[in-house]
Amino acid sequence: MAIKCPDCGAYNLSSAETCKKCGASLGPKLAQTPETAQAKVPFIKRLIPRRGVTKKG
Repeated sequence: MAIKCPDCGAYNLSSAETCKKCGASLGPKLAQTPETAQAKVPFIKRLIPRRGVTKKG
């Protein structure tokens, strides 16, 4: 059975750990911890939360 790469779509052997075409990891995705999820939020959005902001008009 072949494994399809989630990044480039190439088919790889089921025993492969990385994609033969692009090198992406083919292993199970690790669950994001709150710290890593927070790190992906743009810096400015972490500085300026949207609570209480209203739009005029």
